[in-house]
Amino acid sequence: MEQATAASPYPGPDEIDRRQAAYLDAVRRGDAEAAADLEGVLWRADWASGTDLDPRLVWQAHVGPVETAAWGETGDGPVLALAIALDEYPPVDAKLRRHRLEVRDVPTGRVRTVGCEVPVTLLAVAADAVEPLLISAHWDDTVRVWGLDDLALRWSADIGGSPWRMTVLGRGVDARLLMKTYWTRDGLQQWELATGAPLDRAGLPVGSNLSTATRADGRQVALVTDDGVLCWDPQDGRTSRLPVPAGMRDVRGATLSLAGGRELLTVADESHVLGTVDVATGQPTAGLLDAHVGYQGESLTNTHSRIGPHLNPTVVGSAVAVPTMWNVHLWGVETLRPLGPPITGPVALAETTAVRRDGRDLLLTSSRRDGVVALWDPTVPVHREPGHTQRLAALAVTAPDGTVVSADEGGTLLARRAADGTPLAPPLRTGVQVTRSLTAWSADGRAYAATGYGIHIFPNQCLYRWDLVAGSPLGEPVDTGTAVVHWIAHLRLRGSDAVATAGLYPPADFDSRPEEDTDEDEVWENEIRFWHPADGTLLARIVATDVESGITGFAVATLDGRPTAVLSSRTEEPIRLYNPAAPTTPPDSIPGTDGHPLLAVLDGRFVAVRSDQGHVLGARVRNWRRNPHSAPAPDATVIRTWHRDGRPAGPAIEDAAPVTAFAARTWPEAYIARTDGTVSLTDLSTGRPLARPLRLPIPATTLATTPDGALAIGFGRDVALVRPPLRRF
Repeated sequence: MEQATAASPYPGPDEIDRRQAAYLDAVRRGDAEAAADLEGVLWRADWASGTDLDPRLVWQAHVGPVETAAWGETGDGPVLALAIALDEYPPVDAKLRRHRLEVRDVPTGRVRTVGCEVPVTLLAVAADAVEPLLISAHWDDTVRVWGLDDLALRWSADIGGSPWRMTVLGRGVDARLLMKTYWTRDGLQQWELATGAPLDRAGLPVGSNLSTATRADGRQVALVTDDGVLCWDPQDGRTSRLPVPAGMRDVRGATLSLAGGRELLTVADESHVLGTVDVATGQPTAGLLDAHVGYQGESLTNTHSRIGPHLNPTVVGSAVAVPTMWNVHLWGVETLRPLGPPITGPVALAETTAVRRDGRDLLLTSSRRDGVVALWDPTVPVHREPGHTQRLAALAVTAPDGTVVSADEGGTLLARRAADGTPLAPPLRTGVQVTRSLTAWSADGRAYAATGYGIHIFPNQCLYRWDLVAGSPLGEPVDTGTAVVHWIAHLRLRGSDAVATAGLYPPADFDSRPEEDTDEDEVWENEIRFWHPADGTLLARIVATDVESGITGFAVATLDGRPTAVLSSRTEEPIRLYNPAAPTTPPDSIPGTDGHPLLAVLDGRFVAVRSDQGHVLGARVRNWRRNPHSAPAPDATVIRTWHRDGRPAGPAIEDAAPVTAFAARTWPEAYIARTDGTVSLTDLSTGRPLARPLRLPIPATTLATTPDGALAIGFGRDVALVRPPLRRF
């Protein structure tokens, strides 16, 4: 058992981190006076955007990888129960994950914790039972009940299947626990909370989802979805069917709320469509809501959260909160129209819960990906300056002027002056979803960019070029021939600008081959192609016949006075170097780099990352942030550096948290971002940190350096230009 003091709204274990975070927020708000008052800040921010700052935020705590959360109101005030993952990126077998249970008294910040040897999947707080209780459901098919004050185990039970949903019904001695197991039609069970005695299942409806509600007359009931909505009253044991809007298919979630004495039922169906009906009349209050439905990119708008795609709608006062990949959208529960812009910030794949505090209906979000739990007031008005609409996918800096160019997954591009962060032009809404790769350059005093798109489910083989000042395309999209354009770079080739792309391409005679000889797995080959950025003509191509698998890293650099393309591949093959001026020349290899995904080429040294646990990371290291449905490759923590002849240029650099982004400075210095939200300045030749790490509100997803060594950081929808401390370790 462990006791802790009040939690700060800013991340970090000590006062220095908290002051650094408060300073960064002051810069993001444009509050120069507050920023100046925060003395002792180590990293200086030249400027920072504040797209993710939201006045609806009431309270937040950085708790680490939170698996699930539950809220309860006790006589001493609200408490927040959390299950925290102790493994930053846990073993492949989820049953081997280590967790701890944590209870926070929200007003005072007092924290009580207890270790938990079995991973937790669900939590609930029963504040109105005979005594305040915490209920946890676990991977070993058990449910455990703890005293909320001392976190001592009261009782446990085997539920006979994987826990899916659970809820508490009733108060005092009548409080009972209802449990629905996964994939079992007879999995709805109940127990007396006070004693742990199992109760008879007779009369309990069977369905796919479960919730509780309070009806207009004060009765507590259970709602079960079963292609419709069943209402079970524990007082008389009767079950009734509630009306649902016409047109709903295979109802998967339901929430009953009260508005002016009326009972409103909000339901979600298999297709993520939402609808609200007046229970008394059976009439819908508005049409069906499907604005968040559809496969845009990688489900950027599909209803989804950490615990699954089919949830009971979260109704907070007059709003229904809809979690998607990076946002939480707010819609009027009766009108099903937007209530202001979506909530952004630390809400990636958030689990959402409606809570009440100090007489206000608030929204609780918990995000394992961002390690943050937060309370939001949906009624607070918010104005948001034009900027990115999705989380950042990539950053690039033009040379020599240092314009900072950012691209988000929704296809929005934004170019900012390095000196003060002011935009060169309004955001360029390209509509190219999902933007995967970005490179930028300057020519004739103007900033240009090229972007690539593509996921294998919805491939797009085009290279897009943009005039960032004019805010318009630079010619027609270039058909690169590859299914997806994930690897892209700018270079000088034959005295002029060029854009390089790398990927799997079909051979020249692919279209003329007989159908039985066109197995893509056998005949497609890795190629590097070089394009003229102005007119999109093909300048050169290199067929990497010696690379037998997908590319995991790509960069261009000047070596021996000439441009060189460098790539790594997914299998146990070394990093290879290609000469664009002599495309048919066999490549050079870097001995000892087998299976190491390339991060960068820094002054003739080659930097790569790999797990020492034996995992070949592949492109997932670079793209972990873009696939929220699976964690990054485990233990992607080790950075290594080589000379061209294969000699190590420095020691292996390890950390407990996997790498999320990397940016080279000047040898031997480099910036490294990790999943714990830190960005460090590291000496690659010695492996030593050169300054105390900068800790961000959420992990950085992309980094880039300016010509004078400053660091552009992309985190969430925001970009900041920071400089490391003058005083080093």
